[in-house]
Amino acid sequence: MDASQRQRIIVGVDYGTTFSGVSWAWSETTKIDDINVISTWPGNDGVWKVATRIAYESENPDAEIETEEWGFRVPTDAKSYTWTKSYTWTKLLLDKNASTSKFDDESLLDLYGEGLMNLPPNKTAQDVVEDFLRHLRKYLMQRLEKEVGSDILKLTPMDCYFTMPALWSDQAQIDTWKAAKAAGFASRDDDTLSMIPEPQAAAIAAFKPKVGPQAKDLVKPGENILVCDCGGGTVDIISYKITATEPVLDFEELCIGIGGKCGSTTIDRNFNKWMVKMFGDFYLSVNPIKRGAGSEFMESFNRSKRSFQGTEKRIKKIAPIKMDVSLSKSYDREELSVILTPEVMRGLFDPVIDSIIGLIDTQIQTAKAGNSQINRVVLVGGFAASDYLITKVKKWSSQNGIDPNHVINPTNSQAAIVRGAVLRGLEGTQPSIKYCRFHYGWSWGFPFREGIDSEQNAYIEPFHKTKLCSGRMKWVVSKGQKMNEEFTSLIPVANTGFGKGSKKSVLDLYYCDLDTPPEREEHQGVRKVGTINLNLTDIKPEVKEDVWGTQVFMYSAEIKIHFRGANGILNFKGMKDGKSIGNATIEV
Repeated sequence: MDASQRQRIIVGVDYGTTFSGVSWAWSETTKIDDINVISTWPGNDGVWKVATRIAYESENPDAEIETEEWGFRVPTDAKSYTWTKSYTWTKLLLDKNASTSKFDDESLLDLYGEGLMNLPPNKTAQDVVEDFLRHLRKYLMQRLEKEVGSDILKLTPMDCYFTMPALWSDQAQIDTWKAAKAAGFASRDDDTLSMIPEPQAAAIAAFKPKVGPQAKDLVKPGENILVCDCGGGTVDIISYKITATEPVLDFEELCIGIGGKCGSTTIDRNFNKWMVKMFGDFYLSVNPIKRGAGSEFMESFNRSKRSFQGTEKRIKKIAPIKMDVSLSKSYDREELSVILTPEVMRGLFDPVIDSIIGLIDTQIQTAKAGNSQINRVVLVGGFAASDYLITKVKKWSSQNGIDPNHVINPTNSQAAIVRGAVLRGLEGTQPSIKYCRFHYGWSWGFPFREGIDSEQNAYIEPFHKTKLCSGRMKWVVSKGQKMNEEFTSLIPVANTGFGKGSKKSVLDLYYCDLDTPPEREEHQGVRKVGTINLNLTDIKPEVKEDVWGTQVFMYSAEIKIHFRGANGILNFKGMKDGKSIGNATIEV
């Protein structure tokens, strides 16, 4: 039987900044509730996700770990705990061109330690991600072996769908794909590995229960739905227009998505800053093990944070923390607890929620500028379960023309993304139209413009003996351009040299998120995706002789870029005279 006709296992992986989740289902599954979400992890039961954290034995000689430890099993009794001996938030380092300045905060380092967005010696971000994902895959395979049996597991192909931030660069997407592949995902014959934007996965999970004859509060063609994915480190927003619900769900992007670094961990940072302001050195002198991320004290705060509704009239006590505070209305020496009034709690939440509402409003205004009205707002992700967040968004929506009853938080919203990733594999659901996030182009050899171009950039092309200018950009795909599932661009490439020369062509692919892209590659707004390599071995070159009788060879072909490749990332193919000459590769 052909592999495509066999029953398969569909896996969804949400590799997150602070926590990661995994789900799976048989390819014949039709109901979202039949998708299995792993909720038992080594070191912790009954939680949808595992901590995205890894520690290495070589850096923890006094801790009881073997080679590497990950997730909840990173020892909390190690001498320095997460502060110098384990690594977290590594995901943010995958996007080399993204600004992490908003995370350059002493309170973050105080909570998470020196391993926050830091790397071990001699390892790249991709290496650390690969190490963590290797453990994640090993645990997944152990769980599947128990569920389906080792013999069936060996014979069943697996399709893996990894989620990624919607605003990530292509370089970060490719690096994640490579790290997952190196970690063992899709390492068996007939297995596949694909990427899907996080809010797109969330949208699929949110729309699924609202289509079909048994659905309540039906989604209708023509509706515009804003999906807000509220994670730990970041918030992503994308809006979709429903174009059809029968015979299958079909939707398209309404406008370019946006995002911000205003996830729920910002509330933890606000709490840490409040503690420093209230108690100063009394708080800072407490061993970080007793007050930092993962400590009993911070877990107590997280429980209060999750249950906070904004309408409480009673104080919350966060414990235990032993401080040598003599007299304070905010500290109970007998119970070793910090006292948080409802006003203080709201003060920790409000700046974060206001930032999220600001992003929602910006997206709504963008939709209005395109003559579209948002009809529903869907809140997903771990922070989306916050009653206070939901209440404030509903209040804001009622004041801004959106029915508060159409502000929805799906059941188990923290698991919506990993379920949506599996649904993508089960049903093939994805937007029929997407908007390009960036301008794309490459550095081109244009005819030299006397008096305009710098002589420093001039060169003579040896085959045609033409004076050209290097470094000028050829932008061929525009930011905001609509892309269907088959959207491609064909770029001519050539390699010219004396003698037989190199039988490889390279093309540097660039992107730019400015509204108007600059003319030259060295502009600070122009960033490199990577270098595309194309093997020209099978191409017959054109041959000329120069004035000295030396042969000059030109190998010419085309590179076809598929911007919505089947695996969810940029795909490249070599072409000659309309025929494929093999896949091209990219180095990022």
